[in-house]
Amino acid sequence: MFLTCIDVIMTKFPFVKYNKAIVCDVCHFAKQKRLSFPISTFISKKCFELIHVDVWETYSIPSIHGHKYFLTIVDDYLRYTWIFLLKQKSEVVKTLENFVVFVQT
Repeated sequence: MFLTCIDVIMTKFPFVKYNKAIVCDVCHFAKQKRLSFPISTFISKKCFELIHVDVWETYSIPSIHGHKYFLTIVDDYLRYTWIFLLKQKSEVVKTLENFVVFVQT
């Protein structure tokens, strides 16, 4: 069974509100050339109301400490960006869990 990003987030973080009218196509089109993004009408009114999350892979050379992936999280309101270095993609869920705990405290 194929899980989308939304499925994982809703399973791990059930308190996260999700607008089902918004379709997340990023997982499906990640390997394709991208079209321009549509203009959003949503405006964040407070910190962490909307965050943007993406996982990136380096081309082929890991960092000197063995990190091959990095997770970026951007707060839509402040445009503050966090970058987490990861050795494996499987670390994404735990990193997101830690980030949510960080935000809550």
